[in-house]
Amino acid sequence: MVCVSGSNGGDGASAGRDRLRAELTARLDAIADVDAVIVEVIAPLQATAVQPQESWFSKKFRSKPPPGGQPYVQFAALEENWLHMEASSNQFLAPQNQLDDAAVATLERLGWSPPTAVGGGGLEHPNYFVDRPLAETPEMAAMAVQTLTEAFGVTDASALRITQV
Repeated sequence: MVCVSGSNGGDGASAGRDRLRAELTARLDAIADVDAVIVEVIAPLQATAVQPQESWFSKKFRSKPPPGGQPYVQFAALEENWLHMEASSNQFLAPQNQLDDAAVATLERLGWSPPTAVGGGGLEHPNYFVDRPLAETPEMAAMAVQTLTEAFGVTDASALRITQV
């Protein structure tokens, strides 16, 4: 685990977010060696603005909602040096963590594509998602940290766990 906040108020929180971004970037740089990297909230959050969904990625790595319906961001390496990133949608979130309109607007502002279903047996994207070249892992790590803090209301990185599966 990595700590996102500190005792120095805003400066400590900023340093914690920087440490989280750095650790996540390092894990993503090595993602070819693992199937996925998941950043999940492991401590209860205060009631925030957070709404429910499921994707090919979620079917593989999140076949059921995480215990407690906590928010998460997950990554998978794709062919041709691309990285797929998902942020949990309301389908996987507990009622107290459901995204409200302001949180959804934040996700859109950060560049997330909304959950979609493609007709004719195509892939579904029940979570918010982004596909980018692997070379953009630092930017994707920063986007993940912003998502967790701005959309999901995570204020303390010690409430997060980064795992590789």
